[in-house]
Amino acid sequence: MIAADGDFGERTEFYVPDLIGILKPWSGEDAPDGWFPADGRTTNARFFRALESVLNYRFGGDPRREEYALPDLRGTPPREGRQWVLCYKGDFPGRPDR
Repeated sequence: MIAADGDFGERTEFYVPDLIGILKPWSGEDAPDGWFPADGRTTNARFFRALESVLNYRFGGDPRREEYALPDLRGTPPREGRQWVLCYKGDFPGRPDR
């Protein structure tokens, strides 16, 4: 509601945290901090346990070496000049009630 004197009251910020394993389009050359390019690279599970538990070995990798692969979306750009990036530093996604 807008007050007659133009005072909008206190503004509340709405923040949606990045969830580990979520993909989003990115227009920069390099992925932002906390994100990997979704280019199929392998990643060490010892350093990125949360992401490994979300992705598992769904996109490849070698469990014996504790390396798992990220999805490779290089051939499916969201729009020209953008790339897909995958969050590895954020909130762990919750499970829906069963």
